[in-house]
Amino acid sequence: MLIGFRPECAGAQAREAVRFLLWPPLPAYLRPAYGLMSTAAVGMLGFVRRELRLPTAPLADPLVVRPAVKATLSALGWTLGSEPPAVQLRLGGRGAPRSAPPTSRPTQRTDGRRIDGRRTRQR
Repeated sequence: MLIGFRPECAGAQAREAVRFLLWPPLPAYLRPAYGLMSTAAVGMLGFVRRELRLPTAPLADPLVVRPAVKATLSALGWTLGSEPPAVQLRLGGRGAPRSAPPTSRPTQRTDGRRIDGRRTRQR
């Protein structure tokens, strides 16, 4: 998949993009976390890493970077919840899905109209 990008990896624009992605203009307190994530991303690039001349530390990636990224992403997932907010709303929070209201008998509003706008028959 990345083989088609090989010619683009050798240019000055590619090196400029790498420089921006690895050393972005971030506040000092965000740089350690960003550095950890970018180091993990560089470790996953494969041959592109060599083409772009990106440095790697052979033992640091499996022994330090991957466990630290896994712990960081686990903490982030725990903080945000394991499911996207839309799924949580559909499921009614965590757990089993809420039962849907019956569709054969629409709920009535206080003015005597059904949800679809038609009036109900008065008995």
